[in-house]
Amino acid sequence: MQKIKLEGMKHQEDVVSFASSDVARTLDTIGFTVEKAADTTGRVQKADFALVYVETNDVRIGSGTPTDSLGLKIAAGDSFVLESAEEIEITKVISAVAGVHATLHAQIGYHS
Repeated sequence: MQKIKLEGMKHQEDVVSFASSDVARTLDTIGFTVEKAADTTGRVQKADFALVYVETNDVRIGSGTPTDSLGLKIAAGDSFVLESAEEIEITKVISAVAGVHATLHAQIGYHS
């Protein structure tokens, strides 16, 4: 069992889930909320932590363009953590087998 520390998070989005696909997509383009709308000062707050649990089927992740045969393979039942706004912006997820999609559950957080 992997321990995940969520300490220091000033805000966490609700846990939500979306499906992976045959196209490599970032958490944002999958549908997860990874930034808050501009506040009264015009500042946009970007998420800097994401815990993603992979359910039902395997996925591959990576920057650039992972494919169903290229990228780090994350097995169903495992999770991965992205620990900065940059990691969240550049990491893409794709189904490890074309047409066999995973359900992804994510807890997105903000330190500030």
